[in-house]
Amino acid sequence: MRIFNKIPPPVAIGGVGGSGTRVIANILSELGFFMGTDLNESMDNLAFTLLFKRAALWPPEQHQQAINQACSLFRKASLSNKAWRKREVKYLHTLCESDRPAHSKEWLATRVEQLLQRTEGSAKGGNWGWKEPNTHIVLPALLKQWPAMKYIHVVRHGLDMAYSSNQNQLQLWGEQLLGEPVSNISPSASFQYWCAAHRRIIDIGKTMGGRFLMLNFDTLCQQPASQFEQLFTFLEIEADAALQNALVALIQVPDSLGRHRDQIIDYARPADLQFLTAMGYAVLK
Repeated sequence: MRIFNKIPPPVAIGGVGGSGTRVIANILSELGFFMGTDLNESMDNLAFTLLFKRAALWPPEQHQQAINQACSLFRKASLSNKAWRKREVKYLHTLCESDRPAHSKEWLATRVEQLLQRTEGSAKGGNWGWKEPNTHIVLPALLKQWPAMKYIHVVRHGLDMAYSSNQNQLQLWGEQLLGEPVSNISPSASFQYWCAAHRRIIDIGKTMGGRFLMLNFDTLCQQPASQFEQLFTFLEIEADAALQNALVALIQVPDSLGRHRDQIIDYARPADLQFLTAMGYAVLK
């Protein structure tokens, strides 16, 4: 297995969809990190979506070879302008042969064309990374290819997330993380998914040591200075007061902060509420 260890390690951003990952991606971009060229308005790296957001890659530990191949293509797209080989083009076209949940084959074909047509804008050896919420799903396998990579997991109050309109991950990965089919999209199922996803990512993070950062979006909105200090230390970046003030301007506190207070929380399992409390969150009423 070939390990990419002669380039700057990437910094990846992930989280349960709707957690505030876009803010962190914008901050890294302002700090000079190359975050990709095919991005949507949420700053998702759509090349990563094409290559890695696939139910067929679950569980990632059992699909290391396929993920290695995806890593090789993603690395090439991000770090060089070398021409694509015929076998690479052929493989990329296999990724848009059929629809996926939330993504039509036409949408996937557009992503393939964006990759094939890219001619400039790569990181070219500088600081680089990506933001794609689903990164946490395949993180264990990514670490086999990029053992020095850093990962920022953006976390938001689990009960607020239960009422988010963004339930794409629950629909795609709910059965895999919960161990049973998700019969309906509900606050109950969403909160269970949030708990399962964060129990899993905490375990993964323990294996990463100082290369893993759990960044609290709620605290970032209310006390940005404390979270910036953690982020800059993690990235090994020195930021003066002027830069920090400029980055604070990127933070927009959503109206949905604390939205669970208007709901009756009678569906949450005691063990999940205990986990929420252990994560530092209170059930606000």
